[in-house]
Amino acid sequence: EVKLRFRVKGNGCNSGVQFRSRIRPDGLAVGYQADIYESGSYLGGVCDEAHSRDGPELLTANGKKTVIDASGKRTATDLGFEASMKPQGEWNDYHISAKGQHIILRINGQVSSELIDQEEGHYDLKGILGLQLRSGEPMTVQFKDIFLKQL
Repeated sequence: EVKLRFRVKGNGCNSGVQFRSRIRPDGLAVGYQADIYESGSYLGGVCDEAHSRDGPELLTANGKKTVIDASGKRTATDLGFEASMKPQGEWNDYHISAKGQHIILRINGQVSSELIDQEEGHYDLKGILGLQLRSGEPMTVQFKDIFLKQL
């Protein structure tokens, strides 16, 4: 379980929190990522950041619950709402709960996405925690009050 606060400023606001990840020999952190994006499907979604699937991939989007079965088949259902960030420059709360193969992300107290990843050879149950500032448009991301608890 990870709880933290973040705020962003600038164009694009593309960042994230890597969890259950590892560092490749080329220095890239790969694995699950709780996405930070201005709005839309990536905000509060779970990505597989260049890990064991084909490239960066959105596994479940903001407002969705996705189950990936052992064969890789995906079934997504609507949660009925989408999480949103506060205006740029204000602090947001991010809560990442990962227990076994069940991951729930919350932004500002609102469930943003849920993932049950059972795909053989692709899910991770342990790894490092990392904070991302993605390349691209000039932007700033800040993190504080980081709380980590083993579930």
